[in-house]
Order: sequence, then C-alpha cells, then structure tokens
Amino acid sequence: MDRCLTRLARQLAAVARRDARVQRTYGVSAALGLLSSGFGLLSYHFVGRLVPSGGSTPLPASGYFAFVCTGLMLHMMVMATLSALGGALAREAAEGTLEPALASGVSPAALVSGSTAVPLGLALLQALIYAGAGGFISGIAWSQACVVAALVTLAATLVACAPLGLLGAALWLVLRRPGVVTTMTAFGFGILGGVYFPVTLLPTPLQAAADWVPLTVGLRAFRAALLEGAGLAQAAPALGRLALVATLTFPPAALALRFAFDRARRRGSLALS
Repeated sequence: MDRCLTRLARQLAAVARRDARVQRTYGVSAALGLLSSGFGLLSYHFVGRLVPSGGSTPLPASGYFAFVCTGLMLHMMVMATLSALGGALAREAAEGTLEPALASGVSPAALVSGSTAVPLGLALLQALIYAGAGGFISGIAWSQACVVAALVTLAATLVACAPLGLLGAALWLVLRRPGVVTTMTAFGFGILGGVYFPVTLLPTPLQAAADWVPLTVGLRAFRAALLEGAGLAQAAPALGRLALVATLTFPPAALALRFAFDRARRRGSLALS
C-alpha cells in the first residue's frame, strides 16, 4: 500500500513539473493575464457603488464589491481545477503524449490529478491579485480575515467539486468532446453559486438546490472567514456538508473514469482521432 502511494505521489509530481516547464514558456502572456485580471475588478467596484448593502438587503455590511470579489476568488480556483481535471486527457491526446505516458506506467489518475497543480497555482496567484486589488481599489479590510478557516474551506470545496472534473474526463474518453461538464458546471455555478448575487434572491426551489452545490456551500464559509473573521468552528457545518458531498460523489466519479478508460483501451481509441 505504501509503495503504491509513493509511486502515485512521484507520478503526480512528475506531471506537475512537466506542466510547470511548459507554462514557463508562456511567461509573458501569463503575467499579462494575471495583471489584467486585477483591472477587471474595476467594473464591479463601480457597480458596487450603485448597490446598497447591509440593513434589510441580502448583502453583507462589507458591500457588494467585497461580496463579488470573494466570490470570484473562490470561483476562479474551483473552475481552474475542474477545467484541468476535465481537460487533462484531451490535452495529452492532442499533444500526442497520452499513449506514451500510459505506456510508461503513469496511471490515468496521476495524469488527471497532476494536471491540476499548475492551473490551481496560477488561479491562487490570481486570487491574491484580486485580494490586493480589492484592498487598494475599494479598501476591503482583510485584517480581520481568518486565513486558516478560508484555506481549509478552499481545500474542502475543491475536493467536493473535483468529482465533476473526473466525470468530465470520463465523458471525453467516451464522447471525445472536451469541456462538456465544465461548460455545464460553469453555467450552473454562475446561477446557483452565489458568486455574483446572494442565493436568497433565487426562487425557493432553486435555493433548496443551491444548498447542495459545493461552491455555494463553500463560498458562504469562505466569505465569512475573509470578511467577518469567522473561524473553523463557524465553518464546521459547511465543512461537514462538503465532506458528505465528496463522500457521495467521489466513488461513482472515479468508477466512471475507470470504466471509460478501460472501454477506450479495449477499443484502441486512446489516441486523438
């Protein structure tokens, strides 16, 4: 068991190192993209001046800009992870490295999981730029933030959302259409996630559905940790629900990926065609 885990860890690290080397070749464009993301917050800053907050409104006292800024921070990290998971095999096939990697003994799980390291790292850096820009542009007070609770909530949210990425990889193996699950997830999270507006504005049936969307659950605790200084004790209910979602969805998603991979291997369709 320990030997298998060690081998998997080495494979994950190898995939991450390879992706990091590739990403360095796009250093200038990546840097410009990260910097431009901070300027994108300006529109939300001005919109926030038009939206009342606190009192009888569903927005927190910190205002709309802080609300949407924290929402975008978590949303971009979740979507970066899902896009990497769901598109990993498609990218490998397009580059002609899928079959050689598998033939060398790298497992599909290592290829899919290891591919998230670089995109998630870039998304985390972008989130930090958002935080800095938010403080500079609108004076968001991060001094009271509970960073530990925010990081734990981030990790739990990513784990709870990851099965959607695995399902996306499985569907690519079957349908050869990358991005199907990611596109649908982005649309659903945009409506139900509470990124751009409070979920309480939705009709009651959609609010009930949103209570089981991992991004929605995690975002409530993430915002509370960053904007209100809520600690792990306050985040415990959300963390428990995220753990339940992950427990229920990870096994079928992993089985779907395994089934799709075995099916593609039997049919000799692992190469891009």
